[in-house]
Amino acid sequence: MKIMLHLGAHCTDEGKLAKTLARNRKDFLDRGVSVPPPGNYHALLREAIHALDQGPPAEDAGDILIDAILEDDHAEQMILSNENFFGVPHMSIGDGQFYPLAEQRLADLRQLFPQAEIHLFLAIRDPGSFIPAVHAASTGMSLDRVLNGTDPGTLRWSDLVTRIRAIAPDMPLTLWCNEDSPLIYGEIIRAMAGLPEGQFEAVMAFNVLHLIPDRAAAIRAMADRVAPGGVLVTKTGVLGETWKSRLLRPVIGAMRLIGKAPYVGFFRIRDLEAEMEAAGLEIVEAETMGGLAGVRFLVARKR
Repeated sequence: MKIMLHLGAHCTDEGKLAKTLARNRKDFLDRGVSVPPPGNYHALLREAIHALDQGPPAEDAGDILIDAILEDDHAEQMILSNENFFGVPHMSIGDGQFYPLAEQRLADLRQLFPQAEIHLFLAIRDPGSFIPAVHAASTGMSLDRVLNGTDPGTLRWSDLVTRIRAIAPDMPLTLWCNEDSPLIYGEIIRAMAGLPEGQFEAVMAFNVLHLIPDRAAAIRAMADRVAPGGVLVTKTGVLGETWKSRLLRPVIGAMRLIGKAPYVGFFRIRDLEAEMEAAGLEIVEAETMGGLAGVRFLVARKR
């Protein structure tokens, strides 16, 4: 059994993911993916975890729990969502970190489902807005109580990720910024349901290719998202094309040394177009725009 567990965090999605999954429950079940109602598992898992305080679970406890959660569903994968898995909102901060109970809860989860393939999903939010939000969700509690003596300036989501990877290296973790959710919502749902990534009639990338060190890999990744017959539309600087633009190389190099410039690739039009061709794209329209740093506009069709 595959278990896809959405952990929140608190105050990140306001239940939208769970509602979207529930609305598409029948379609997912036709694909062998169950989206059980939260009432099937929230209290059940909480009670099972508390029972671990009395001793290890029975050998078949995981199978019994899965049968109870699925009820009459026949599925090879289930999607569970519980933002309180690591604790209720006022327990989200303590000991100088986010979700101090994370390690214990994940260890409990592995005890309950020793044979399951468990994938974790977690949205994170800017601490500057996360802290007031969980304070508001912790009805009747002061901010000091919510912070539990923690200096907000020390809080890092990366610390939580490091702790999760240490305690559960076998559980893949999908992480995203809540602020980006409207832009990647479909991708999150597909990842939870284990659906293949979608393809598009057109993919556009403007003013970015010259900033990517492995440009060829980026072009291949974008080409993979273009449907057959669709197009990849790009515009990028070609700073290796003329001697004038190549004069910028030492200038940008010096700026990078003092942290004032990002990576910038210097390549020629023929290099760019060869990488497009190698990615299975046929260039159908091209134009070079002037200026010290020439810019190449391309429309490439997926074969």
